[in-house]
Amino acid sequence: MFIYREAFVLDFYENKHGGRYWSFPLVYAMCALGAPHSKDQNIREKSPILAKCAQEILITHCLSRPCPTTIQALLCLASHEVGQGNASQGWLFSGMAFRMGEDLGFHQDPSGWISQDNSIITPEDIEIRRRIYWGSYTADKFISLYLGRPVYLLENDATVQPTVELPDPEERTSFGMPELVFQYTTKPQKPQLFLGFQYIALLGKIFQDMMTEIFSRKNHTRSNSILLSRLDQLNIRLSQWQKDLPESLQWSQWAPSSKSTYPYVLITHLYHSALSLSLNRHFVLPSRGFPLSPSARSNCTSSCEIITALIRQYRSQHGLHTAPLMLVYALVMSIITMVSMLKMGPESVYFHIKALDECAQRYKLAKEAQIRVQKFVDPVESAVGKRNKTSNDSAHQARPAEASEPSHEFNSAPNLSLDGAQLLHDFSNVLGLESLAHEDVDGFSFSGLDDMSGDFSGWFSIGQMG
Repeated sequence: MFIYREAFVLDFYENKHGGRYWSFPLVYAMCALGAPHSKDQNIREKSPILAKCAQEILITHCLSRPCPTTIQALLCLASHEVGQGNASQGWLFSGMAFRMGEDLGFHQDPSGWISQDNSIITPEDIEIRRRIYWGSYTADKFISLYLGRPVYLLENDATVQPTVELPDPEERTSFGMPELVFQYTTKPQKPQLFLGFQYIALLGKIFQDMMTEIFSRKNHTRSNSILLSRLDQLNIRLSQWQKDLPESLQWSQWAPSSKSTYPYVLITHLYHSALSLSLNRHFVLPSRGFPLSPSARSNCTSSCEIITALIRQYRSQHGLHTAPLMLVYALVMSIITMVSMLKMGPESVYFHIKALDECAQRYKLAKEAQIRVQKFVDPVESAVGKRNKTSNDSAHQARPAEASEPSHEFNSAPNLSLDGAQLLHDFSNVLGLESLAHEDVDGFSFSGLDDMSGDFSGWFSIGQMG
């Protein structure tokens, strides 16, 4: 949503805005971000080349001349690099985008700059700048969530007003895409992408407070009662966010599976459930800085169930080839929580592993996660099977009269006999989250935030914080 589609397309095809809302690096960056989601393998393979083209133009020609399209291109590249496992590069591009936006004054509401900036001519120009800021704000929260790093853009540091919906252009044209236009203009209810963007920005504000009030290093010196009180307040805000959703954004896991739902609605709810899971998961098992919360287990169980239902529906209705990176994050966090903290059996995450495998064609990060998760699940499942067999054999030996009775194969979540701390340690090592198994998890003090090409440690580090 940080790229206003109508302005970009009209400027690209008709030079409607004098080249202010499109550029070659932006086109390349957008294509690099979208290419992995194509069903055509030849197009998917072009993604690295497109990203490289965008990077070289930006670094060579654009950094000394800041403009809105450069910010947009950097944000696209940041998302692309994170999804392909290049954490440092993604983090760098996003930081460049945020700082360039501040250099251009995008953290101040554009309505106050009309007399000083002759590029702000119409209400559309004002709204486009607002969307770039709020797009940067939400991207900052997404990337911090994925990588477990502190947020950069704070709400109190900006004076930008909330975005408003812009009317459709008077002269609509398909620009060579008549089938796509027809698909969405003939539906009884057209997509409300603007509303989804608004409510995702509100979730970003809650996530910002999560990071500062719960997972900041200095907060670990506060009493348990204060920390649990903050936890309850944030859970109430998440619950209230869901209650305040307009009808077009509402979703229920109990609705008929045949009911079609727009992808952005499912992803909006997925983000909400992922935040709830990240907020509560460390309060299921008490550790240093994270006291036991009576409601944490039920909140995590509910979040995992909702995430699973959302991903199942997304997969059946839209296919995981179109899935955003948020879906990969939610999958991995669900697996960690279900096995390590809720003590569910390996078979409870088979669907999640399969979904990761399907996402792996689009995200290298998903493939690495799927491989490491599978390596963990296979030995645990084998150990559980051997334990069950040993227990049955021992029971039969102790009761010879019942030796002829058939053995019972487990068909529900097994009660893992492995020591809880050891299980958590083993599973954490699989995803490079070694410090999950220790009690000295402090705020942002992470190590090994390396690219996936070198070491997986540090990825999904939010698992250490939330």
